[in-house]
Amino acid sequence: MALTTGSLPYRDGEIALTGYLAWDEALPDKRPGILIIHGGAGLDDHAKGQARRYAALGFVVLACDMFGDGVAGDRERVMASVIGLRDDPQRRHP
Repeated sequence: MALTTGSLPYRDGEIALTGYLAWDEALPDKRPGILIIHGGAGLDDHAKGQARRYAALGFVVLACDMFGDGVAGDRERVMASVIGLRDDPQRRHP
């Protein structure tokens, strides 16, 4: 097994997001993919660990970032994001 991981920057409109991509480079064929949606704390070590576990089983895995760069691990910013989205469902991001 040659598990590879890395950051995957992407955008949702004007919002910069950075996901976590994991795959096994030793598997030469096309493989199914899994999208992991993180919990309330944002893209944290738990979500990244899940991505690595599924990648070890042969999947290509993207653990997405729903809050934006720099929010995961910052409880105050996470809560502001969640409350803002709850209070204004039409709002896309903080």
